[in-house]
Amino acid sequence: MKSGYYISKQGKLLKKFDKILWWKICKWNTKEARAEFENIIPEIPYFPGRINIFREVMVIGEWMVSFHKPMKKFGKTVEETIKNFYEVTEEFHRSIPKILR
Repeated sequence: MKSGYYISKQGKLLKKFDKILWWKICKWNTKEARAEFENIIPEIPYFPGRINIFREVMVIGEWMVSFHKPMKKFGKTVEETIKNFYEVTEEFHRSIPKILR
């Protein structure tokens, strides 16, 4: 594991995280979710390789983890968190012009 890989990218990762907030990904406490994500960044596993899609997949997974804690306070389950992400992702993809999809 490459120590510090995601820490060195923290600014970019937080900027992307802030961008997903306009997707209305979660109506729960987004400030708390952002703080959770910031705490998780150093723990994200690193997958080496020049071109590696797993790095992006890991980050998206951590977004879900960071949103689950605030949602859990409202009695939401892991399944409901994932379903929320699925619905928002579908909405986001539908917002992309068909020709670009």
